[in-house]
This record gives sequence, C-alpha cells and structure tokens, in this order.
Amino acid sequence: MNRILKRLPWIDFGIFSVLVVGYTVWLLATVQDLGYARDEGFYFQAADAYLEWFRLLAADADTALKRATV
Repeated sequence: MNRILKRLPWIDFGIFSVLVVGYTVWLLATVQDLGYARDEGFYFQAADAYLEWFRLLAADADTALKRATV
C-alpha cells in the first residue's frame, strides 16, 4: 500500500503533463482558423484611445482631465 501512495504524485503529474501537451498541440493545430469578429476592431481602437489618454494623464493631468479631452 505504501508503494502505491508514493507513486500517486507521479501519476498525477503524468496525467497533468499529457493533458497540457495534448491541449497545446490541439490549440496550435487549430490556430490558423482563429480570427476576430467584425466588431472587435472597435474594441482595439477604443483600447488605443484609452492608452493615449492614460499616457496624457501621466504627462499632463490638467489637460487630460479637461472636459474636451475626456
């Protein structure tokens, strides 16, 4: 019984490793089919606008917090 209990962590690690490798291979094999939907471009544009605003906030908080800028 003791030998079985000592081997369990290795069995768990082996199962985990097989699952990780299998999922990674499957994911990489199907990555060519991925894309982004038509509306996701708007999210990219909004993210860039937020990034620029945060940069302005760090550089010049007074200008960044004006109504026209916000």
